[in-house]
Amino acid sequence: MARPDVSEKRKQQILRAAERVFIDKGLEAARMEEIAQEAGLSVGGVYWYFKSKDAMIHALLQEMFDADLSGLRSVLAADGSVQARLVDYVRTGLAPAAEQSPLSNELYSLATRNEAARVHLLAYLREYQRLLAELIQQGIDRGELRPMAPMTAALVLLAAYEGFAELAMLGLLAPAPEDNLLAMLDLILAGMSQPPAPAMLPAANHHVFSSGKWQPLPRP
Repeated sequence: MARPDVSEKRKQQILRAAERVFIDKGLEAARMEEIAQEAGLSVGGVYWYFKSKDAMIHALLQEMFDADLSGLRSVLAADGSVQARLVDYVRTGLAPAAEQSPLSNELYSLATRNEAARVHLLAYLREYQRLLAELIQQGIDRGELRPMAPMTAALVLLAAYEGFAELAMLGLLAPAPEDNLLAMLDLILAGMSQPPAPAMLPAANHHVFSSGKWQPLPRP
């Protein structure tokens, strides 16, 4: 009888252990021996699945990026207005983001010092911007959003969201980070929204003052 393939389960076991060690020790200070101990495996067992600490870091980056992009693709395919879908997306993404923020900030910081991590991160951010631009284009096509350059508008949303995540990590948005983030999103989307068409008013009767009384102005 064939033995079940446990490789994926074992990889997940090692990555979850690596997450805990990276958060506790930092990316640079963490050692493979500590990750192996946290995972309950031998060092050789860890190396069997990941040839280096960098390989683990890139696997964790890919997990994080895949989850974010999958969520945004679901928003693109969903029903409802662009604004409502974005608000729901931000709300549902806040809790997982808060849980992984210490590690995600470590990984983002690594991209400033490690070229491979920087290339990986930029590829993710460009795809994220492209998907946001598709969503904004949906809003333009439906008349929900005013005409604009979708990629530029997507970059504004992306930069604002990333900046707010940094401020939340520093504690500036306490005690209500969700309220502050949603208020920011509301302000940006209000600026992008298509203004309602002005109401048509009945034509006013124009008068001129003549011979001591107001006289209707002859129509052309």
